[in-house]
Amino acid sequence: MQVPDPHPMLAVLDAAWRPQRMVPLDAGWQGALMRLMMDEESWVAIIQRRASTLSPAPRAADLMLTRSLFRSLHPLGIGLADHVIEAGHDRFSFRTAGLL
Repeated sequence: MQVPDPHPMLAVLDAAWRPQRMVPLDAGWQGALMRLMMDEESWVAIIQRRASTLSPAPRAADLMLTRSLFRSLHPLGIGLADHVIEAGHDRFSFRTAGLL
């Protein structure tokens, strides 16, 4: 059984939106920003995993995280491709839901 990671991750994406590497957000935004600035890629996606017994539907904190990262990344020329929340076999995509 896979234990859910309580901290969201940023997937660094190439121009075709394929994941290149993961940047943890558990060390705080400044550490993640330093790692992102070293990359030449211009797209990221937020990946969250929840326990399979929970719903992948976004919570208020998820919406705030998405908006905050979008506003912080945009001036740096880094786009937010998606915010995906996975719970067991279910997933929620902010892009698919029209929230990005």
